[in-house]
Amino acid sequence: MKMKSTRQQPTEEQKATAKLKRERFRELCKKVKALTPDQRLDMFKRMGNTLTCEGRRLSDHNTILLCFQREAVTVVGGFQQWRKLGRTVKKGEHGLMIWIPSQKNAPEGDTEVDTDSPNFFTGTVFDISQTDELTGHKQLSEGEQL
Repeated sequence: MKMKSTRQQPTEEQKATAKLKRERFRELCKKVKALTPDQRLDMFKRMGNTLTCEGRRLSDHNTILLCFQREAVTVVGGFQQWRKLGRTVKKGEHGLMIWIPSQKNAPEGDTEVDTDSPNFFTGTVFDISQTDELTGHKQLSEGEQL
C-alpha cells in the first residue's frame, strides 16, 4: 500500500509568486552580466567585502547581486544560520537572493562526474540588519539540531 505524501502542493498564487521571483532574479543576473569591469570595481569600492555569518567572503558576483537588491549589506546568512547564532529574522523582512554552489553527487558506480564545475541553485539570505537578537537563546554547538 502506497503512502500519500503529506506535503501540500503549491497554490496557483504561490506558483505565480515563485515565477515572478525567478524572473526578477534573472533580470538581476542580466544586470550583473552587463556591468563593465570599471562599474564592478566601483560597486566593490562602495560596498566592500560582504561576509556570511560564518565568516566566509561571498563571491564578487553574489556581492553585486546583493548590492542591486539592498544597499549597505554587510553580513548575510540563511534563516536557520541566523537562528543557530542566536538571531531571528524580523517579521515582514524579505530575503535576498544569491547563487549557492552545490556539490554534485555521483550516481552509484559512476566515476565520470565533473567535480571541477559545480552546480548552482538560488538561495535566500538576510542581512544582519534584517535580524534581531533572540532573548534567552542558548547558542547551539556544532552538529546540534534546532
